[in-house]
Amino acid sequence: MVIQAVHVPESAEAAVTYSARGAWIMGGGTVVMPLVNSGAAPATELVSLCRAGLDGVEVRAGVARIGAAATLTAVGEHPGLAFLRPALRTIASPTIRNQATVGGNLFVAQPYGDLAICLLALDATCEIAGPDGRRDAPLAEVLTSGSPQGRSSWRYGPRLPSRVPGATTRPCAAA
Repeated sequence: MVIQAVHVPESAEAAVTYSARGAWIMGGGTVVMPLVNSGAAPATELVSLCRAGLDGVEVRAGVARIGAAATLTAVGEHPGLAFLRPALRTIASPTIRNQATVGGNLFVAQPYGDLAICLLALDATCEIAGPDGRRDAPLAEVLTSGSPQGRSSWRYGPRLPSRVPGATTRPCAAA
């Protein structure tokens, strides 16, 4: 299909609205853009999460909150998540990690999506925003229910216990 519109909402709620209408959610674009360029994208509209406020990475009181639009590089650079660096460095090349997002990596088809294993081992949960509101769910449940495309948008992405309680926080750069 040919893309006819690209929406760049400034909130998760607006992203949910576009997604509920059938637009395809795009984080870093490492999976979506090749499909768009080849004409194989299953939708005619895209929703870019680059300005939706979903790119944060923070650690407070022993709990990490990682936005769905946070890049793999941003996660690896956070001092409170240093224990994830060895695993993150095995995912793709540095160029791809600079663009690839946590939300995208969790739902990309195999053989990709290595971050899910780390987050499952940490018993991560997700806060999900959809047309019916927000809810928390274990990552394992979210992954087994299939991709959130077309029915919900990750508000904050995975939440997991940090091995470095009280680590400092810093905002991620906008994609």
